Amino acid sequence: MGKPYFWGKKAATSAANLCCRDTVLPQGAPTSPIIANMVCAKLDSELKTLAKKFHATYTRYADDITFSTMSQSFPKVLAVHAGELTRQVEVGDELRKIIESNGFSVNTKKTRLARHERQEVTGLTTNRFPNVQRRFVRQIRAMIHAWRRHGLDKAQSEYWTKFDHRNRQGKRPSFARVVRGKIEFVGSVRGKTDPIYWRLLRQYADLYVRDVDRNYQLREPDGFVEYDFRELKKAIWVLFDKTTLQQSTAFCLKNVGLVTCDHAIGDPGSLVVFQSRDPLMTEYPVRLLSRDQKLDLAILEAPFQVPKWLLAGDDDAIKQRDLVRLLGFPQHHNGADVSISEGYVVHEYKFENVRRFHISASIIHGNSGGPVLNSENRVIGVAIKGGQDELNGVVPISYASRLSLSTAPTPSDQA
Repeated sequence: MGKPYFWGKKAATSAANLCCRDTVLPQGAPTSPIIANMVCAKLDSELKTLAKKFHATYTRYADDITFSTMSQSFPKVLAVHAGELTRQVEVGDELRKIIESNGFSVNTKKTRLARHERQEVTGLTTNRFPNVQRRFVRQIRAMIHAWRRHGLDKAQSEYWTKFDHRNRQGKRPSFARVVRGKIEFVGSVRGKTDPIYWRLLRQYADLYVRDVDRNYQLREPDGFVEYDFRELKKAIWVLFDKTTLQQSTAFCLKNVGLVTCDHAIGDPGSLVVFQSRDPLMTEYPVRLLSRDQKLDLAILEAPFQVPKWLLAGDDDAIKQRDLVRLLGFPQHHNGADVSISEGYVVHEYKFENVRRFHISASIIHGNSGGPVLNSENRVIGVAIKGGQDELNGVVPISYASRLSLSTAPTPSDQA
């Protein structure tokens, strides 16, 4: 009812009843963070002002307060070590005064200064960016390993017996839900596109399909960009023309199809693709949908379940010296993995009035048709040609998107 909210008595009473149980304010309720922020509003304002005064940053989570700075030395007015040979920290008088004037007291047992060692806030490491502790990820991997090796029931029983010591009321959560919850925590901290998060999530999904729901499908969010190269490689295929015995590269591009270069196609009726990671080298016949000799691009139809799609990027935003990655199969041989060559954009040029890019990464025979990715792992071009005394030429990916709109092969292709 007081500053700065000025709620009426009925509204304030209703809010109080929602936040309390048996006239007691419980800990850990969904309303707790909001109440904490209301109570600490004045404290936050004063500490932000103090931090700004000494070129520091102030953050708070519940009752856990952190000051950080890029300066070479920590402001002594905020905190200082009590002596050269002790790690005990003394809080500055001005900081202590603000805390105590807001009705709080400093917990000296939990006060510390950290510089070179692990910097931890609310259980997260913050040295370079917010991150979970390594032991937390190792714990999830161990749980997944136990599930995979011993089965869900045995892994769950062992977890409940050895590790789940909470005083719970009612039914315990299933082991599968505990694993998923821990994985989602990693995603909430590291980001939902983080390779570690998705690697753990895919392992979980495989086991969930095996032991819980065989119809379960792990769906990637719209616009999801893959950062795990082990997954990106699943979108790259070896393209082989059985008539000309010519090998090149093709890749699956979302909303377009299987993309490659036109000069890799001799006999459209004898094209097959396979993945190098497949020990059986299973061949899949593919059908030519459209091609353009001037662009040196072709779109194929993939008659199989595509394990991975790449996303197109904005080739208009490409600038000189932008970092790029070229994926493909240069001089492919049985068992060869997808090659990843890093380089940069040298310059943009035109060939027969078609935009092209010259990249520093070498496009070797067999690499033609491979995708060129930007720093966000989106496709910005298709590798066309390269070699000694030639430019390593790349056609912008937007041409492939336009070509896919014309899906009818030419009469000569049909013949």
